[in-house]
Amino acid sequence: MCLCYYFTKTSINMQIIDIKKLAIVIIYMTLSLFAKGVIAGKEIQNGAKIEFTLNGISYSESSNTDSFVVDQIIDIKLKWQNTKPVNVSSGERHRVLTFLLVNEGNGEDSINLSYEHNSSSNFVPANAKIYADSDGDGVFDSAADSEVSAVNLEADKSVTLFIVADIPDGNYTANEESFDSIIAKSQKTINKGTDRKNKIDIVIRKSTDKDTGIYKIRNYYLISKKKQTIISNDGKVHTGTVIRYSIELFLGGDTKNKSIQNINVKDKLDAALEYLNGSLKLNGRLLSDENDNDEGYVKDGTVFAHIGKLKDNEKAVVSFDAVVK
Repeated sequence: MCLCYYFTKTSINMQIIDIKKLAIVIIYMTLSLFAKGVIAGKEIQNGAKIEFTLNGISYSESSNTDSFVVDQIIDIKLKWQNTKPVNVSSGERHRVLTFLLVNEGNGEDSINLSYEHNSSSNFVPANAKIYADSDGDGVFDSAADSEVSAVNLEADKSVTLFIVADIPDGNYTANEESFDSIIAKSQKTINKGTDRKNKIDIVIRKSTDKDTGIYKIRNYYLISKKKQTIISNDGKVHTGTVIRYSIELFLGGDTKNKSIQNINVKDKLDAALEYLNGSLKLNGRLLSDENDNDEGYVKDGTVFAHIGKLKDNEKAVVSFDAVVK
């Protein structure tokens, strides 16, 4: 008995088509594993070559060529970069929280940025703005870096971002914290409907990310108290009345073995007052009114004094007189 197999042209073509489909499936599976490495919009072409033997004769067939376009993956990551809370104190300006924004997708993305304050305490930073590290040095520089509300990032690229804020004057509790965030959101949207193999569709992995940095009030800080004394025969304030001002500075909080450096006082007088020449003192010691080698001077109605450094249990007092015009 002879067992024979009968092949028709149709059965051969069906085998070729099945192999072609298998090849395309394999390519799709491979791309799904390495999608971020393939740039969105790249056209992938595939044609299968099949070799086989039939009745002792070798055959070679080629399938038609099929193609598809790689879709764009949206995947953004935002991470606060400071390793611990940024210590601040009342009245400080331009304090910085640092973040890193990464486009982990496979195409250029436009990303909107917004600021959010999250803590419920009375410690709320003022004038908070978002800046991009334009010069790429990782350090905030108001002259070099740009305030932004959105950034464009190519695939696999990153940018350093800063929250820059002022700490309002106030009597805060030591170690009080403020939680401040950047929210990053891709401007890309999902294309609805069936996948279009010859068009770039948007595949969302992570289109929005948020991370939070922390400002923390130092457990020691500088306290300043300004007082005034009216010097007048009748105890009233009028033209010719002398007002004696004193500004007292000292450390508060957990001050043991602590110090604060480079303390400068700047006191601009009201337009109704005129500085009384020769009255500027530091800790009772008379200073000249000129900008010379001592710690203070007066210019254009503004009193300046340089304290330098204050340590625990030390106090500095700047005093001067002004006359009501």
